[in-house]
Amino acid sequence: MQYQFTPYALLPLCTAVVEAMLSYDTWRRRGDPASMPFLVLTFLVSLWSFGNAFELSSATVTTAFFWVRIEYFAIVSVPVVWLVMMLAFSERRSTLSRTWIASLLFVPLITTAIIWSSASTSLFWREFTIETLDPLTVIHVQRGPWFWVHTAYSYLMLAGGTFLLIRSLISAPDLYRDQSLALLVGVTAPWMVNVLYVFDLIPKAFPDPTALAFVITGLAFSWAMRNAGLFELGPMAYREVIQQMGDGVVVLDPLNRIVDINPSAARVFDVPAHQLVGQSFKQMMAGWPDLVDRYSDLLHVDRPTNMEIGIRNDDDLLVYDLQVMPLRGTRGKLSGRMLVWRNITALKQAIAQIQHQNEQLENQALILQAAKVAAEAGSRAKSAFLAAMSHELRTPLSAMLGYTDLIQYDLAAHDTVALDKDLAQIKMAGAHLLTMIGGILDYAKIEAGKMRLDLQTFPIHEVVTEAMASVRPLVERNANRIELDIPDDVGTMYADSIKVRQVLINLLSNAAKFTQSGVITLRVYAINNQHAAIVFEVIDTGVGMNEYQINQLFQDFTQVVASPLGHVGTGLGLALSQKLCNLMGGRITVMSQPDCGTTFTVTLPERVSG
Repeated sequence: MQYQFTPYALLPLCTAVVEAMLSYDTWRRRGDPASMPFLVLTFLVSLWSFGNAFELSSATVTTAFFWVRIEYFAIVSVPVVWLVMMLAFSERRSTLSRTWIASLLFVPLITTAIIWSSASTSLFWREFTIETLDPLTVIHVQRGPWFWVHTAYSYLMLAGGTFLLIRSLISAPDLYRDQSLALLVGVTAPWMVNVLYVFDLIPKAFPDPTALAFVITGLAFSWAMRNAGLFELGPMAYREVIQQMGDGVVVLDPLNRIVDINPSAARVFDVPAHQLVGQSFKQMMAGWPDLVDRYSDLLHVDRPTNMEIGIRNDDDLLVYDLQVMPLRGTRGKLSGRMLVWRNITALKQAIAQIQHQNEQLENQALILQAAKVAAEAGSRAKSAFLAAMSHELRTPLSAMLGYTDLIQYDLAAHDTVALDKDLAQIKMAGAHLLTMIGGILDYAKIEAGKMRLDLQTFPIHEVVTEAMASVRPLVERNANRIELDIPDDVGTMYADSIKVRQVLINLLSNAAKFTQSGVITLRVYAINNQHAAIVFEVIDTGVGMNEYQINQLFQDFTQVVASPLGHVGTGLGLALSQKLCNLMGGRITVMSQPDCGTTFTVTLPERVSG
């Protein structure tokens, strides 16, 4: 290959260097999808310009023809890349599938194959000659039919991309109009120069100046990327976001004229958005002159401001959260303001309702606290009173029962049957009264913290036998049968034998009251594990209970099941038994079904802790 120096080659060479630097700068800013097509575009223009520089420096037809072929790698690809870049820039990336891009490259690939094929080159150039005009090398060609196919296709691609750019320019607000104008200037310059060259509107003595026109393209694109924020946010993306926002958005210029407004903001004024563009902000707010006077300072703020404003609409008060943000250009100069407002009336109403409910809850809590304090004071007074009256109530009742025994003994010799029956009733009533009062007093002692355990080791069989003997008359009165299921080696336990016997008597008596012509079984067994325990099960075949009645058990002074024989009690026996078991570190559980009987299970530690 032979070359000769010509100063005309310096111009495209400088263009190639500028485009290469722009490619490198774009590579560092490749975050936006539209930047990748732009990167490819600048690389191709750089290749085109390098090839043009060597073409102008060629001394032979063979050398010049080689570099023209190199240039056509870029020439056939630039229009397609331009269209792809504009599709990405205008937020139409959904069309950029690999298959669709490959179809766009079909004609450029055929063109490249024709140019590099010696057999079919005449389809593109019928004649290719070189004329040396010192110090300039000029190539003359006679174009073939495929050249015009390539040219028409390239212009179609350029026209499609430019159309998308113009649409973006028309729809973009002032904030993004600069970058669109820069792109339009950058692509128009080489396109128009190429049209003049292809249609022989430039004297044939001059070479193809299209690559030189890309100097304008490089400078325009470089300014758009560095100063106008190219690729930071496409105009269509901006409009898509703003237009779909539920909040009202208004963009004002430095003179507070409306340059953009979204549909949500326009609905507040009941005017189409396009009719409001160009008006002053005061004209738009003419229906609310008091707001303009009250908040006029907001139109002159130089820092972000946030506040709540209230607008009276008929009888309703609407509350809005208003944000005013200054918009600044590349050098920090104020270029306008953006107003964003959101209707927070429902939110404010919900907050007010929650605050009102909180106040009500706080008042109720104070009332409940006062009632709790009064109830606790009353409970302490009741417990103290019952504990103090224990001795006074037990003594006369015991004396009454003692005198009843003497009367029965004295009258026995006279065989006065009627009198004996009456005295027997007195004794029975007195014993029942003593049992009830004793339970109440024991309960009061536990509530007042006065109950003490008399812990000792005792035979379990002995306590069980005594409890069964005590309740046998009541069991047999209802035609029931009582059975004992206890192993011979059950042994002893360390606890309060009186409290254990009292619990068993209460449970056996309760079973006798609610069972008629049935069987009451007391089963005793030991659990020998890490926590040794003695289990007492009282099983009856009585009326049973449902789930609701079971949940009411062990409540103070509550009898949840009516006795079939009309027995009336205080409802304190089960509650007292549960408290006595808890006092000894145990518990009572119950299983029952209606008409299937009930099983009470008492579990006590084998050794009760003091």
